[in-house]
Amino acid sequence: IHTPSFSNAQLRRHARECETIAFALSRHCKPGDRPATQKGGSPLFPRTQSTRQRFGPFRFNPFVPTSLLVDARKENDTNESMWTPYRVDLWAIAAICAAIINATSIWIFFSSGTGAILEPILTPLAHHSVAWIPVYSLAVPLLIPFMPNTARETIAALFVATGMIFGTNNLCGHFLGRFIFVDNFGLYPTFACCVLIAVAVLAFSLMRSGNVIRAIQGTALWGFIALAVHGVFLVISRIV
Repeated sequence: IHTPSFSNAQLRRHARECETIAFALSRHCKPGDRPATQKGGSPLFPRTQSTRQRFGPFRFNPFVPTSLLVDARKENDTNESMWTPYRVDLWAIAAICAAIINATSIWIFFSSGTGAILEPILTPLAHHSVAWIPVYSLAVPLLIPFMPNTARETIAALFVATGMIFGTNNLCGHFLGRFIFVDNFGLYPTFACCVLIAVAVLAFSLMRSGNVIRAIQGTALWGFIALAVHGVFLVISRIV
């Protein structure tokens, strides 16, 4: 009897394919789902019409790519595509709420004359009209639901960190008379800490991503779009 031999690299690749199949099964199968078994089927993989429609012609062979594996790869590529359908998840909600808190705190201490805005782009816009404060603060966070997973988590983490830290700083300056973060650490070191938080989230997201190159490309693209949005506000601030 001839027994085929496989190298360690082949075994690792087949193991990853088996993990992907198991992941796709867990995503599509409902707990406690026991479809009726037809002739030639098994309790684990019953040959029912609904199952064949959901999984396609599936053969339990970990060494042969199946339609289920292809569907799982397509699903992973869709999550890391450059443009995704508008999807509001916890990351997007947290970023938008943090941006609202930050904009509200800026409006409170700026309108009351407690302090001055140190953000170079927002300063001339706020002096022209306080209505620019929420527009500027929410411009990028409202785009987060369009972003792929890695870019979404990274940019949302940046806005959550900046919104909560600077929002708390502004409210403390208004009600306590001391801007706890900016007065103790400075504006740019405080913002650098927010960037480090976003970088840590980016590294963790890349570790979980199935397509690192596509994830990096999507994050770089949306980072450029975010910078372009701020560039538009910079031009407007010079005009007004």
